[in-house]
Amino acid sequence: MLAIYTKEIKMIFNTMEAYIAISVFFIINSMVLWYIPSEYNILYNNQASLLPFFTISPWVLLVLIPAITMKMINYEITQKTSLILFTKPINIWEVITGKFFASITIGFAAIMPSLLFVYTIHQIGSQSEI
Repeated sequence: MLAIYTKEIKMIFNTMEAYIAISVFFIINSMVLWYIPSEYNILYNNQASLLPFFTISPWVLLVLIPAITMKMINYEITQKTSLILFTKPINIWEVITGKFFASITIGFAAIMPSLLFVYTIHQIGSQSEI
């Protein structure tokens, strides 16, 4: 399972897919939270709250994580390595678990730049107390 996990992480981060996925997640959330005037815009509503982020990000991740996972499965089919992978002396659940943890790791990597939102909201909130 660990070998499949490391293979998937290396495969994703050696290509542009992970970087594009992380950038898309961060850009969509940033645009909705800071630029597009709506009920989710933090500056437009004059509220230093992360509630809009926690409302929007699950919907973006709902599209992003399955796309990453489908890419991992499709890679095995297009490279014709699925037959080799399934004839190795490992269980199918180890293959699935390794790919699952790799996609979860990429999901966490997409969420990590969002800590910038926490710092920004903290600074906005502490400025309003003065």
